[in-house]
Amino acid sequence: MTWRSWLVLVLLALAGYLVSGLTQVRPGEVGVVRRLGQVVDVVAPGLHLGLPWGFGRVDRVAIDEQRQLNVGYVDRDDPLPDRLPVGQVLTADDQLLNLRITLFFRVDAAAVVEFVLNQERIEELMTRLAEETLVVALGGERASRVLLGQAQGLESQLQARLAARIRSLGLALRIDSVNIVEAQPPTELIEVYRQVNRARTQREILEREALGRKSSEISAGRQDASRIVADARPAGAEKRGGARAGATRSPPLPASLPADPAARQAALLNLYLTEMQAILPRMQMRTLSDQGVDQTIILPGAPR
Repeated sequence: MTWRSWLVLVLLALAGYLVSGLTQVRPGEVGVVRRLGQVVDVVAPGLHLGLPWGFGRVDRVAIDEQRQLNVGYVDRDDPLPDRLPVGQVLTADDQLLNLRITLFFRVDAAAVVEFVLNQERIEELMTRLAEETLVVALGGERASRVLLGQAQGLESQLQARLAARIRSLGLALRIDSVNIVEAQPPTELIEVYRQVNRARTQREILEREALGRKSSEISAGRQDASRIVADARPAGAEKRGGARAGATRSPPLPASLPADPAARQAALLNLYLTEMQAILPRMQMRTLSDQGVDQTIILPGAPR
């Protein structure tokens, strides 16, 4: 091979090495330029020429891409059987549940540099934070509500807690949503949960039947009360009419008394004694002693 051939090869190799500094940043991406390991610039989509390989580097980050991460329980043989399996959490009523969730997230364009600097450990950190969030959130929920899908807002709570932890660590991620893809009791407790659910269902049926009977009895009682009141109205109206007629026929008490003061006083006393003679036989007199003091009280007697 002649020296000219060697020169051409060297020139081609040099050109290829220089071209290694040429980077195409596609739409929806952001390029983070590093020189000798230090971040020096953030570039928009387009063709960019930088230093060749070994001196410069452009990390392309898809900021419009929605990423996905599965976290939680996986049914497999645990090499450490004495340890609580990953994704198995304790609920507020001291029950164990196997939970698996899916995280949907994006890179925060405003903090893309932080993402590039931590991208090698992003998945590991996200997994640990999600497991921590599961433990905290499920500690306030009852197992039955989670299994029956009655834990309203649990996924939103997981998303809010995880987003707060990510912000506190500066991971430059935005959580789009958190979905619970699996919620089951441990295998050895499945039959126990089934028995509990059957008992709970039976209890709910009995409660509904009792409430139905109570409602029927209350309705029947109200109907009986309305009928009794309706039957009593005519007799009451008749007695009120008779009382009004008797009052109209009887002269007023002051008009029936004598005009002479002495005779008037005697007539009032006589009326008082007559009424008391009718009342007193129906009363009971009792004497109570308290610390040497006797007190006489009058109590109503039995109706005659």
